Amino acid sequence: MNTALTLLCVSIGAGLGAQLRYGLDLAFTRRSPTRAALATLSANIAGSLLIGAIVAVLNKDGLANLSPMWTQTLTAGIAGGLTTFSTLTAQVMERVATRPFVAAMLGAGHAGFGFAVAGAGWWVTWNFLIS
Repeated sequence: MNTALTLLCVSIGAGLGAQLRYGLDLAFTRRSPTRAALATLSANIAGSLLIGAIVAVLNKDGLANLSPMWTQTLTAGIAGGLTTFSTLTAQVMERVATRPFVAAMLGAGHAGFGFAVAGAGWWVTWNFLIS
């Protein structure tokens, strides 16, 4: 498949994921600006769940050899646009000096929940949705 077309599709997917991410920001921060960290956590959890499900579908149905246009659009594009490590990093660093324990829990929570939810998304998809 054409590399330029793959780049275009990944860009469109990333734009879609970023709009979903922005929607979560709006939904959470309308209630209270202090809820920005919950918006980031929700985006990262949703993206992790999505990536787990995508990987299960690609591997179980032998679709891992699909054109990079499809696999990269779904993973790097949509899921990558939805999730945000940079915002998490900024939110953790904002808390390091004044609330180091909260900063550590925020970082660890994202990593722990992210991997757990990706695993759960993979497991549920693999065992129940595509079996």
